[in-house]
Amino acid sequence: MVGFADMVGYTQLTRRIDAGELNELLEYFESEVTAAITGHHGWVIKTVGDEVMFAAEDPADGARIALELQETFGASKDTPELRVGLAWGPVLARFGDLFGSVVNNAARLTGAARPGSILLDEKLAAELDPEEFRIQPLRRLRVKDFRRSRPFVLRAPDRRRWAL
Repeated sequence: MVGFADMVGYTQLTRRIDAGELNELLEYFESEVTAAITGHHGWVIKTVGDEVMFAAEDPADGARIALELQETFGASKDTPELRVGLAWGPVLARFGDLFGSVVNNAARLTGAARPGSILLDEKLAAELDPEEFRIQPLRRLRVKDFRRSRPFVLRAPDRRRWAL
């Protein structure tokens, strides 16, 4: 599983804050995403400014990472929201980086995601247990260099249904 998480509005934000505030934001971002990713058996592939690329061997771990990232950044009034895209399938690992259509698909889904949301490709959605994850299909998207893609949105589980 490959995923990307991207801070929404980062470019405009960098025009309004000074270097010290930017440094604090990036340190917070890097520490929180690293904690969420490694805490669910994933690994950070790389960070590029306001975006992190990560991977996990288990699809459920990838979904848990994405949900924790959205919970962490959605709860903070001092940080931008995230867009997250996840895709499942084989990749080529080379010199600490990942390559292939799965990587490209995850990146395209991240770009298509609304602020605060998580988009999945069809293959990952099929791998996740509907008892643990709330997954909803969306209408097909035209994604650059891919045939019409059927994304799914991943939402936090409805904990109320388990309450007595």
